[in-house]
Amino acid sequence: MLCAVFHASLVIAFSPTRHFLYSYGSRPPMYLLMLVLACLAKGPFPGVLLIPGSGVADKNETLGLVHKSGPNPPTPLLQIAQYLSERGFAVLRYDKRGVGANHTISDTNVWGNVTANDLIQDSKKALNVLMQQPEVDPKRISIIGHSEGTLYAPRVAIDNLTKVKNIILMERLVLLSSRTVTLRIR
Repeated sequence: MLCAVFHASLVIAFSPTRHFLYSYGSRPPMYLLMLVLACLAKGPFPGVLLIPGSGVADKNETLGLVHKSGPNPPTPLLQIAQYLSERGFAVLRYDKRGVGANHTISDTNVWGNVTANDLIQDSKKALNVLMQQPEVDPKRISIIGHSEGTLYAPRVAIDNLTKVKNIILMERLVLLSSRTVTLRIR
């Protein structure tokens, strides 16, 4: 069982947003969470939890490897977090278990043994971190699930009915998985 240990360790200047990096876990593997807030407004802000999609998904959901001399790959969760925070939302995103920065696997044992229940529990822990922030209005919480995250967002919301006001499902894997099961049966 993981013990929650949180600390802010990063603030980015010269940006319309502030970024705070948190970690949880008392021993390896440690998990990273990133909270993005607007600089120009005062809270409390409505909160948004971003649940990443399938595969090796870091907190930015980096789509591909980062090369020193090449163009940077797309980072949809980073872009969504930036967009929403510039419009007055506090946005929390996190690395999936066993995943490090820039689309890398930081711990093959953890990554290889992660279950859907583990990912749901991680999402719940991230939701609790978001709601505990003094800049966040705990009565105005939304969850955005992307791809595989659309499988977990409803479960997290159902288990937190009095806390979560909205869920948004992007690129619903729910429909895709039912088609996949149908195709496998045939």
